[in-house]
Amino acid sequence: MAQHLTLGVMCVLFAGFVHAARADDVLRDPTMPPAGLNAPTDKSTNTTTPIQLITINNQGRSAVVRGTTVRVGDTITEGRITGITGTGIWVKSGEGLSELKLFPDVNRQTPNRQPPIHRTQR
Repeated sequence: MAQHLTLGVMCVLFAGFVHAARADDVLRDPTMPPAGLNAPTDKSTNTTTPIQLITINNQGRSAVVRGTTVRVGDTITEGRITGITGTGIWVKSGEGLSELKLFPDVNRQTPNRQPPIHRTQR
C-alpha cells in the first residue's frame, strides 16, 4: 500500500514539474521592461538615418554611413556625397540634392544675437 501511495505521489510531483516547465515558456523575466515601453508611439514616421557619425577636424570632414567611412565625392546608396556638415551630409542623386541628417528629428536653430549692452561708469 505504501509503495502505491509513493508511486502516486511521485506521479503527481512529476506532473507538477512538467506543468512548471511549460509555465516557464509563458512567464516573463521580471527584470525586463514591459513590451510597449520602448516601442515607438507613431510607427508611420521613419526616423532612421544611415549616418552613424560625423567627424570634422584638421584632416577634413568624414562620416560613417552604414559602418563605412565616407568623404565628399564618395558614393553611397542614396547618391554621391557633395558636402558634409555638422548636422548631416548632402547627397546628389537623380532626384536632386538632399540632406541626410544625423538627427532627423532635431531642427538646429541659431540664436538671435543681441548687441552688447554698454554700461556707463559712475
